[in-house]
Amino acid sequence: MKLGDVFPSKYLKAGDLPKNQEVSVVIDRVALEVIGDDEDKPVLYFKGSEKGLVLNRTNWGAIEMSSGIDDTDNWRGIELLLYQTTTQFGGNTVPCIRLRMVPKPAAPAAPAAPPADAEGGYDTTATPAADIFAK
Repeated sequence: MKLGDVFPSKYLKAGDLPKNQEVSVVIDRVALEVIGDDEDKPVLYFKGSEKGLVLNRTNWGAIEMSSGIDDTDNWRGIELLLYQTTTQFGGNTVPCIRLRMVPKPAAPAAPAAPPADAEGGYDTTATPAADIFAK
């Protein structure tokens, strides 16, 4: 039996994530909730997950800087990768959750020039555009 089984938390913790693996999530909403000693903190919720991630300044800043969006009301739909790492806290190294944006696909490369035939012209046997776009 593990501590988390006996005392489940409604918030994500580093131990909830697999080691050495990123977890893909999509932001659903951010809510202010009372955490600990009656302190309001922002909690990030994800589509398809009941557990929220209590945001700290580091993770907030990572989302804001990567997305260019400074208002949490506009974070819905942002794709993130969560991962487990460590940080210094109270003089100790402790596990934590960090996040980064899902990389955007690279822009398609410019099409290569058509192959030239023996006389220096272009290959006229290429597939007609109508055949390609009709598919």
